[in-house]
Amino acid sequence: MMQKDWLSKFLVAAVLVTSTGPITAKAAEKEIYLPSQQKLYQQVGVNSTAIDMEEVKVSKEQAIEIAKKTVNIEKGYKFQGITFSTQWYGNKPVWQMSWYKEDKGYHAIYVTVNAQTGNVVNINIYHEKDSNMPFPPKVSYEQAVDVAKQYIQKMYPNKLKELAIDEQLKKQQGRLPYGERRFYAVRFYQMVNHVPYYENNIMITIDGNGEIRNFEYNWNDEVTFEKNENVISLDKANQLLKDRMELELRYQMDYSSKQPPKLIYVPKTNAYPYYQANFNATIDAHTGKFIDMYGNPVEQTAPIEDKPLAESATPLPPRSKELTQKEAIEAVKRMIELPDSIELDSANYEDRGETSVWVFGFRSNGEDASFYAEINAKTGELTRFDRNMMYYKEWEPNKNPQVNYTKEQALEIAKNFVKKVVPDKVDRLYATLPQEVRYDSKSNPLFYEMYFYRKENGIPVQGQGISVAVSAETGKIIRFFTDWRNVSFPLPNKVVSLEKAEEMYIEDKKLALSYFTTLTTDEKRNNTAILVYQPTPSWEEKYLDAVDGKWKDVSTGRVIDDQNVATDIKGHKQEQALQAMIDYNIYDVENGNVYPERVVTKGEFVEIVMRAIGDYGTWYNENAAAPFKDVKKDEAYYPYLQRAVDRRLIKVDEEYFHPTSQVTREFVAVTLVRALGYDKLASQIDLFPLSFKDANKIQYKGHVGLISKLKIMPGTKSKEFQPSSSLTRADLAVIIYRFMNKYPDIVRN
Repeated sequence: MMQKDWLSKFLVAAVLVTSTGPITAKAAEKEIYLPSQQKLYQQVGVNSTAIDMEEVKVSKEQAIEIAKKTVNIEKGYKFQGITFSTQWYGNKPVWQMSWYKEDKGYHAIYVTVNAQTGNVVNINIYHEKDSNMPFPPKVSYEQAVDVAKQYIQKMYPNKLKELAIDEQLKKQQGRLPYGERRFYAVRFYQMVNHVPYYENNIMITIDGNGEIRNFEYNWNDEVTFEKNENVISLDKANQLLKDRMELELRYQMDYSSKQPPKLIYVPKTNAYPYYQANFNATIDAHTGKFIDMYGNPVEQTAPIEDKPLAESATPLPPRSKELTQKEAIEAVKRMIELPDSIELDSANYEDRGETSVWVFGFRSNGEDASFYAEINAKTGELTRFDRNMMYYKEWEPNKNPQVNYTKEQALEIAKNFVKKVVPDKVDRLYATLPQEVRYDSKSNPLFYEMYFYRKENGIPVQGQGISVAVSAETGKIIRFFTDWRNVSFPLPNKVVSLEKAEEMYIEDKKLALSYFTTLTTDEKRNNTAILVYQPTPSWEEKYLDAVDGKWKDVSTGRVIDDQNVATDIKGHKQEQALQAMIDYNIYDVENGNVYPERVVTKGEFVEIVMRAIGDYGTWYNENAAAPFKDVKKDEAYYPYLQRAVDRRLIKVDEEYFHPTSQVTREFVAVTLVRALGYDKLASQIDLFPLSFKDANKIQYKGHVGLISKLKIMPGTKSKEFQPSSSLTRADLAVIIYRFMNKYPDIVRN
């Protein structure tokens, strides 16, 4: 899994928090509208109707003055510019302006003002080399909340009494790794007669020094709210959810390591098993009907026929060597119907680790079209194809292409094409319902999108399958894409029962009454909020492990535990440091214990120090050879070790690492000095002289001298360093706590 830039995801997710979940089997039959080229980068929910700059009530000059009165723009900042946009959230016309200065790095202030109301809707303050939370923070989360409330009182005093704090966001921040804790994120949403309306919200991020770094005002004062009467009970809503809930087993690929695919439980309502999506649990509080984002009832429909494209597959002929460029081009022409006037525009060979591919660009001047194709150089398989003319010629606003093929015919065309192109996979590919893709609600379908998902051992594999698009006008294949990894899939011998999994899903949803605004067909928000039962918005990205029956974080694979409290550290002399290791996700709590007196191994230490610097091993080269002979790639510490080697915290100067041996104090000292970026400095002879009685036993004298001078590892009361001594988890917690106190300031400078 990729490591997350959590703050940016938080800011985006806040806009999308009320989206109603996945495309269901019923919704999959609906058309999808494509934006014109001019609209490709509009925000979700933005009305396409532009507002003339001359029609707004707040002028450019007035917007600049509002910004200056709102934000303290210190001396030295230069005005960078101002832009007018009609594409702010909810189709608000806004003025966006910025100031910057260069002084020990780049600094910028961005302010967005609503051009109709004069409200400041966004503030962002950026300081280069100042993106890490100081350790420990000078203000707590609770103090940050107080700062946020005071700021709201200053900016929008009449709103504070309507607000409730988002407790789920607070909980999620507590689970973030230290490296992703750049700020405290505090979010408030509107309460209307004790019922939450999540779309109206204010978000503020505050750094560890208690300074405001970002302000988001997402509010529509024109919304009206229906009366809270004649609604079904919460018990009734929960029963409806229970009756509708249907889960299935799926394989979840692990793209970040050589770990085998995981068995997970997910809702069966999604017609596209390559998504891991949440169950659409929005219930109209009056009718008891499940509704989509447009307010339309979502009916349960029979799935498409559940059988593979073919009962048996045809293996690809074995090859002793890779395709030449000429052979690869011939393979493309055998599989794809290309114009007679086709010309080769570009050819590239790419080695991608697991495989190698030929990448071709073709151009047909006669049809004013271009084509893109990828061929697996080892097997001769077509892995990707794109006929680009559809995306430009047919997206003209007044163009309404002729429909000569139905979606049923398109599905048969796609099936036959897949059978031709990947005959070795057809016994494991299953068709889903075609989607009609249109320019807008009034135009004819441009093309049909089909997805064929993969099954192994009769179980769908998320993220694995083949996508095909067929032109509604010509019946030609305009796009083909395959995602397929050749790995071993564990048999579902020991999994929790389906009934137990469904109980856990129901419990996790926690339905509650709330206000909800639906979308119109042109993606605008209605201004009337209706009452619905829906889950409390969650910021978690998690999955339900089918083997051990536990909720786990999508990025790290670690168990999500709301009761992340260690019972075996209470009263311990190092309780503060141990609790900090837990709070910052450096130590895991296992069955309520953190095992403070357990001796730390070298493999375990590498994982701990990498977590401390915010590197969770998620960006490592899984195809690289193991750096040491006694290191196995399937060990939990392996991604951390490889990242430590890549970052030169661990040097490969010996054949063996001895990962299960006890870590020594000297090894810890050397590694921490390297993590601080002081390896070369510490290697200077006699630069950091030692005064320890056992100095003659220390090999890396400069590293030990530096780490002791920084008071991270000051030595023992007997004035010894004891370089070969082992460390307990409690001992190491104190060292890492001191290290983290220094790390943010040192690495920034």
